[in-house]
Amino acid sequence: MIYLYVILAGLWMALNDQYTLGGFIFGLGLAILVISLLRSINVATPPLSPGRILKGVQLVGYFLWELVLANIRVVPEVFRPTSELRPAIVAIPLSLTEESQIALLANLVSLTPGTLSLHVSEDRSQLYVHVLRLPEEGPAAVVRDIKQGFERRIMEVFAA
Repeated sequence: MIYLYVILAGLWMALNDQYTLGGFIFGLGLAILVISLLRSINVATPPLSPGRILKGVQLVGYFLWELVLANIRVVPEVFRPTSELRPAIVAIPLSLTEESQIALLANLVSLTPGTLSLHVSEDRSQLYVHVLRLPEEGPAAVVRDIKQGFERRIMEVFAA
């Protein structure tokens, strides 16, 4: 568990661009506090393993790649004088069952330009996503991309 605290403290230093002993100690204290609070409200923190870390890094890499591609697709739409947008709301059937996993998926979708998570059904079986431009293949292409992309990788992180 100590390496999780150290990783989070290092992340804190990187985010604040403070590579000092004081920055590390503050980040370490913050990591201990956050993890303690999460445990006190019964948020499951799965054990960290090398496989889980690798899958997590792959998920982050995939997200960054999708972020770049989405920006490349959306920026021309913004500057185009005539709109060729085909907005739609697509229901994505969910294989994820845990609230934290569904929340992660919804956030990754919303952080990607051109898509926005709107709602999770009451039974948590579907995520409704607004897309700026529906592909020519229709809603099935959006479902396929999200399920084979983000959802599959999230499942791999939590299964590792």
